[in-house]
Amino acid sequence: MKVCPYCAEELADDVVACTQCGRDTTDEPRWKREPQPAVTPSAEQIVRASEERAARPQIGGRAGMNRLAVASFIVAIAVGILGVAAPFPPAVAVAAFAIAIALGLKAMQETRSAPAGGSGYGFAVAAVVLSGIGLIGYGRLLIV
Repeated sequence: MKVCPYCAEELADDVVACTQCGRDTTDEPRWKREPQPAVTPSAEQIVRASEERAARPQIGGRAGMNRLAVASFIVAIAVGILGVAAPFPPAVAVAAFAIAIALGLKAMQETRSAPAGGSGYGFAVAAVVLSGIGLIGYGRLLIV
């Protein structure tokens, strides 16, 4: 017994033409000779793969900007600009710069320790440096 490569009809071994579809059973079908195209995934498979990818933490890729780094940088810049542009109480400025330093150090730790900590190390370093300079400047005003 052999099977027709076109319609899967069971045939006797000596049959040349299929009794069901009438095709020649001795030559190989074209679809077996040529490479087949990849199967297109269903919409459900695409959605499932997308959800799985979103649920996995990104390792080695860009995971996004670290929010603490951005917050520390904004605090340092805002207090520095407000201190120059308008009279600013030195005690409040010193407290704000201290908070910016704490946020910046925490952001530096997060971006270096966890692979999915995101980027923002430069923002954190800039915030710590600017806040340190501002802390020295305003701290001098508190002492005098």
